[in-house]
Amino acid sequence: MKENPKTTQHSFIFHILAGLVFVPLGAQAQHTMELHDLEPHLEEIFITGEMLRSATETALPVTILSGEQLRQAVTSSLGQTLQNELGVNSASFGTGVGLPIIRGQSGARVRVMQNGISVMDAASASQDHANGIDPLVAERIEIIRGPATLLYGNGAIGGVVNVIDNRIPEVLPPALNGAVELRRNSVSSEDSGAFKLENSISNIAWHLDGAWRDSGLTRIPEQAVDEAALHHDEAEEPHIEPEGIASGTHEIDNSDSRSHSLAAGGSWIGASGFAGFSVSHLENDYGLPPGSHLHEEDHQAAVEEHHEEDTRIHLEQTRYTAKGRLETRGFFNRLNGRIAYSDYEHIEFHQPGEHLDEPAHSSTEGARFTNRGFEARLSAHHDDDRPAGEGQWNGVVGLQLSDNEFAVEGDEGFIPRTDIQSIGIFALETMTRGRWIYEFGARLEQVEYVPEGNCSREDTSVSASIASIWRMSDSVNTSLSISRAQRSAGVEERYSNINIADCNLAAPADWQEHSPTGLIELGNPNLEEETSNNVEFSLHKHLGEIHGEISVYFNRVDDYIYLAETGDQQGMIPIAHYQQRPAEFYGYEAEITLPIKLNINRQMEITLFSDAVHAELTTGEYLPRIPTGRVGFLLKLQESNWSTSLRTTRVDRGDNLAPGEAPTAGYTLLDLNADYHFDWGHNELLIFAQGFNLLNETIRNHTSFTKSLAPEPGRGIKAGVRVTF
Repeated sequence: MKENPKTTQHSFIFHILAGLVFVPLGAQAQHTMELHDLEPHLEEIFITGEMLRSATETALPVTILSGEQLRQAVTSSLGQTLQNELGVNSASFGTGVGLPIIRGQSGARVRVMQNGISVMDAASASQDHANGIDPLVAERIEIIRGPATLLYGNGAIGGVVNVIDNRIPEVLPPALNGAVELRRNSVSSEDSGAFKLENSISNIAWHLDGAWRDSGLTRIPEQAVDEAALHHDEAEEPHIEPEGIASGTHEIDNSDSRSHSLAAGGSWIGASGFAGFSVSHLENDYGLPPGSHLHEEDHQAAVEEHHEEDTRIHLEQTRYTAKGRLETRGFFNRLNGRIAYSDYEHIEFHQPGEHLDEPAHSSTEGARFTNRGFEARLSAHHDDDRPAGEGQWNGVVGLQLSDNEFAVEGDEGFIPRTDIQSIGIFALETMTRGRWIYEFGARLEQVEYVPEGNCSREDTSVSASIASIWRMSDSVNTSLSISRAQRSAGVEERYSNINIADCNLAAPADWQEHSPTGLIELGNPNLEEETSNNVEFSLHKHLGEIHGEISVYFNRVDDYIYLAETGDQQGMIPIAHYQQRPAEFYGYEAEITLPIKLNINRQMEITLFSDAVHAELTTGEYLPRIPTGRVGFLLKLQESNWSTSLRTTRVDRGDNLAPGEAPTAGYTLLDLNADYHFDWGHNELLIFAQGFNLLNETIRNHTSFTKSLAPEPGRGIKAGVRVTF
């Protein structure tokens, strides 16, 4: 369903114009830098692409989050940690889940990696599954905004998030070093902490880290349930406050969580390279918002019949990783290899809510998700020592293999045990001539699905890209990229509620509901590959204190796969079917940072930012849960040992609506950060605090699957201390 098309078009055009205003601002900012002769802004090295170059030397739209910026942003989920970055949002399913959305795409289209290898969890299979990774242990997070299938394969058609943790050291620490961090979050009474230790013995470096989190119920400004949204298409529906779903104390029931992780690794490091190994274990127990597995018309029945249940997910993952690099002589002068094996499992438990009158009894097990297997990458690099003006060539060729066994079993099992094997070969070459850089890349990948039965499927995808970068000056460049990327359908899209004996839908009597989503999800074994055709233009100002960027992109996805409700029901449970239609995504991202030097020791800077994405099927229907436009500013004041910043973000109303989707109110988010450093020798004590949602707005995120049942946290304070030695 479309709502107010002229209004939504005007809103999107406004955001485009707001973004374009950053270009002349950047020109003015360059003049300001010349007047004040500020120290240059240093560009970080981008390593996700395996090219070991700065982010501005590639046409890939890259964001790097590290240092204090990462420490301020880190939360309990990956999506929430990254949600303030350009082009990135969070898809929440209550407070325990936050999956990254990149330019309107998420799930199976965003590849989440740990140290360059897939996390290999079950987050892409359903909206209520958390990533098998704890952002607290991250030392650096790199984001590719847009298609990165060329380098990373089937799951990167929408983008890449790579979490780097240094569990396999690549350099020898000169002495024992580490960090200890403790945090407190007032809005959920959350206590969390993390530690890291590193040292070396002769040529062997070792690493040890761990993290833990214990969170209570999340407090919110108003009641949890938005009745107007639940009954948005029933104007005469009376106001109802379901028991156990909305809390009179303005808390989200069943929103408590607990997690802990521990990891150890080591490397042998020599003059010509290194080889190392690590092992890690993560456990995460979190609840889903009460009522999240019920469809809108079922909430009244839940109250009348008093059978509302809470759903909790217990996640465990053990991961073994090996990595190495060898410097060689000859045409290929560097070989990189890495392999990881993952043993992942999570169980969805159902238990009576505390509001029930009948005595509590033990929880029952619903679906059990497992994902066990390995992924390996081998890449060979060549570097050209000739001057850039003579046509310098640098590049990488590689091989990627994976073999995973995925299943959804138990009383609510709806996906058969399936072996998923893939092999991909790729190449990326870069030629530098004068002020021009040209990138050429291609990838060939074969994916085979072998379920326990007679319904195997094999897909071959071909991806390619071409890009040019013009370095207009030492501090400004532009880039234009054109790419074609393909994605094979995921196991949940192919085999949900499929009879694998004859490769057709199972009999309706055998259909299993996926209870957290409240749907009977029907797969389609005959789905074709998605094909993304992407064009992007970018302008970067990357050196000096003044820096910023603007990117404009258009992405047409042929045979886009989406889950659409059919309008039919089995009993009271709605039925949804995976379908394919062409879709279009287009938008922009813009950011500029302007310094204001107050004196020799104190400096202020203001960052202006804005982004927006528009997504719809070519039939004219909007896609669901697409992020709404944002515009805002960040004001930062800093001296040598302290800093403070104020961030204000205005988020548009969500009224580009898919069929059956409710509108979402816009809001203003106001956050305040402050930190103070105490130095003694090589050690540092950092005290930090953050006030978030200071206006105490009721925020219902348009990208959330449970926006009508669980708003974002209310006003709160995060505070902590970090000791680095």
